[in-house]
Amino acid sequence: MSEDSKLYPTPDDFRLDEPVFSGELVDVQEYFVKNQWTDGLPIIPPTRDLVERMLEHCPLGRDVVMGILPPEMREVTPWSVAVNGVMAGCKPEYMPLLIAATEAICDPHFRIQDSGATPGWEPQMIISGPNLAAYGLHHGQGAMRSFTRANATLGRYLRLAFINLAGLRPAPGETDKACIGMNFQIALAEDEESTVRLGWQTLRAENGFAHEDTVVAVQSVMGSTLPIYTGGAEPEPHLQVLAEHISGFEGHWSFLGVMFNLWTPLLVMSPGVAQVFSRSGMSKADVAQELAARSLVPASHWKTYPHVVGLDGFDLDEMVEAGQAPDRYGPVSDPGRLVPTIRHPESLAIVLAGDPGRNQSRYLPNNHEHGPRIVVKVRPTL
Repeated sequence: MSEDSKLYPTPDDFRLDEPVFSGELVDVQEYFVKNQWTDGLPIIPPTRDLVERMLEHCPLGRDVVMGILPPEMREVTPWSVAVNGVMAGCKPEYMPLLIAATEAICDPHFRIQDSGATPGWEPQMIISGPNLAAYGLHHGQGAMRSFTRANATLGRYLRLAFINLAGLRPAPGETDKACIGMNFQIALAEDEESTVRLGWQTLRAENGFAHEDTVVAVQSVMGSTLPIYTGGAEPEPHLQVLAEHISGFEGHWSFLGVMFNLWTPLLVMSPGVAQVFSRSGMSKADVAQELAARSLVPASHWKTYPHVVGLDGFDLDEMVEAGQAPDRYGPVSDPGRLVPTIRHPESLAIVLAGDPGRNQSRYLPNNHEHGPRIVVKVRPTL
């Protein structure tokens, strides 16, 4: 294929047993940037030796086709996962987690092709397991900051996978059309010890997995609230402030969760806040139910906003009358009524992480049926 026929080479232009490029480190970086194979940051050159080291920890054969990812419809194999894992800076021991994360985004229900939509949503990785410290994962003070190699590079891998495995790039072809966008490249590790100590279910238990299992969940994230500080010895003031932040942050946008009947938001909560609920006898499910009941916005928010977003087919009153939306979104005779932003309380994931001595939470809404939370069990190394 001639140099003029396309703007950058693709994996189809190379053979696995041939080098893609040889040169000095600075030249490798420039070559990868030129060909849009990076996230804009320097990468670890994926040499044959480093890729082979990754594959030594792989739970699948290197040539197994794990899925075909749109928009470029490329076959995803452990080999391609290992290449991008090396580029992201991952250690070989992370390979089982990378495979699970890749299986999640290969799930057709994840709709990775829609990650190039104009809202610019990002994939968020969440890891739940009985011994995450073995991977070097951090869940305490500074969770979701670039403090630790495991959290940072695992999260970065997903961005590289979107670029190189799926082909989501701003050009050519504009397969990633994010208008502004923002990055969430830190993997979130669940605080196992605090969750169990408080008598709450872990994320994996809530999704039907055993205590001894380790799982990786991936979901879309549209953004994050400011830090939500709550106080008091009883649940009430915490619930009130949390609900106010949730409804204020996602209020206009949340009509999409009703329209598409899918909404899987994430609430990251410090153990210090969670213990207030636990001591009062509230389970995670109880907290989710309360927050869903309290996170309300005027129905009028959803009158004109769908048109601004570019969706003219949404009419809440018609959905209520047709039984497509629950009765709590009525009565249609009251245009000033308050309606829930969270349609399905059970889909709100509450994950404990952060400084246990602080009273802080953050709420990260997803993008309706784009990137719903997909949970995959981590396979043991072969």
